[in-house]
Amino acid sequence: MTPSIARAAAWTAVVLTASGAVLAADAPAKPPQELRLGGIWMVKGGRVDVPAGQATSADLYSFAGTTRIDGTLQGDVATFAANVLVPGTVDGDVWSFTEDVSIDGTVTGGVRAGANSIAIRGTIGRNAMVLANKFRLDPGGRIAGSVAAYAGATTIEGAIGGSLLARSGKVEINGPIDGDVDVRCDELSFGPLARIGGRLTYSARNEVAVPPGMVTGAVARGPDPGAGATPDAAAEEEGSGFGVRALWRGYLAVVALVAGVALLLFFRPFVDGAIERTASGNGLGATFGIGLVGLLVLLVAGVLCVCLLQLPLAAGIWSALGALVYFGGVIGKIVLGLWALAMLRRFTGRDAANSGPPRSAWSTTHPVLALVVGVAILFLVTLIPYLGNLVWLVVTVTGMGAALLQLRGEKTEDVLPDAAAT
Repeated sequence: MTPSIARAAAWTAVVLTASGAVLAADAPAKPPQELRLGGIWMVKGGRVDVPAGQATSADLYSFAGTTRIDGTLQGDVATFAANVLVPGTVDGDVWSFTEDVSIDGTVTGGVRAGANSIAIRGTIGRNAMVLANKFRLDPGGRIAGSVAAYAGATTIEGAIGGSLLARSGKVEINGPIDGDVDVRCDELSFGPLARIGGRLTYSARNEVAVPPGMVTGAVARGPDPGAGATPDAAAEEEGSGFGVRALWRGYLAVVALVAGVALLLFFRPFVDGAIERTASGNGLGATFGIGLVGLLVLLVAGVLCVCLLQLPLAAGIWSALGALVYFGGVIGKIVLGLWALAMLRRFTGRDAANSGPPRSAWSTTHPVLALVVGVAILFLVTLIPYLGNLVWLVVTVTGMGAALLQLRGEKTEDVLPDAAAT
């Protein structure tokens, strides 16, 4: 098994099995607690069932020991449980992070699951993406869309209407697949019922016998997993990866510009107050420190709420953290642009008399110009592996700290003494 897949499968099995065991142990101790709010149905502890012949219209969020759907659930399912059993019908998507998942009935939407063991004997109406120790699509099972499987062992004996992407230690295919197949594994084998309607691309360490007529399209074998790539192949892959990274970063830069302009249009006084707190070295140090503390506190609080199954509070904390990170990042980009422009003025001699970035730059520079400059700088820097992520983190945390200080209405001098005082 390739090292990355082995580690992923092992950690998945250990973490999900342990969490499932905790939930299962908690199940008999007390009856489940339920909360229904509009079309949302939350359950924690014990066991949750949708009985056969019963139709329930809601999106189910389950932290129960066992989640079983024998009837019909008209909505999505998100589960963090020991076991998930679907002999009935889910008229929506299934998101599951559990110990074991077994789907014998029908899921009209897609499936996203991480578990120790995942078995599908029923019908999936759309795509499926799984991360597991063992994944099986049994005979009689059908996935109408495509499948992405990251597993220790992948067995396909049912039908797949789309394509198959598999990264596994062992892959067995003995069923019809209408689309392309892309497999990287240690051991690959085909059964007598295997049919591939598209192309077959595979990399395996064992000798693979591809039966004549099994594959409609072309067959291509890549290098064995773990084998060193040729310099040309490595350069091509690196160049392709850089292009995708640059395109993605460019998209994020455009989104940041739009979000920043919207933030300035509707919350200009708040943004002005926040960036004013960073107009000195002391201000930068204070805002970065406050932002780092705020980030850690919210992360720890969110994890604790999830562990204690306080779902509404956890949702509120994670939502607040997401908003703070995003809009703090926008403020941080404006601050980065202001400091860059101030340094440029000093370098060109326009502010040579000042020992630090002049506060006049904060009042004479339009924040939209600073936003454009900050976004452009961060776009270029984040194209550099590792260093770019570090710079993004520092800029975002600094903006978060400025936003937190502005929300509290405190001055940076109240948090960190002025340099002259030291």
